[in-house]
Amino acid sequence: MVAPIGSAPRKPRRKRSAGPSVPLKARVTPDHKELAERGAKARGVTLARYVELLIEGDEIARNFEPPSVDDVDKLSA
Repeated sequence: MVAPIGSAPRKPRRKRSAGPSVPLKARVTPDHKELAERGAKARGVTLARYVELLIEGDEIARNFEPPSVDDVDKLSA
């Protein structure tokens, strides 16, 4: 017998981050896509959440300070 629609237990919904979400597109090799899908599945998250986790864990990006306009002007002088 098949259970009625909506009777299966659901995963608790993850709290969404503050603010709206925006699309992020990237082209990767088929091997990288497969690895990303496997990484997401292994963690029990969506591919989008997996990408968020990778970004959140990137300390280099978090601490990067782009050069100021003044620094760029000094270099080109």
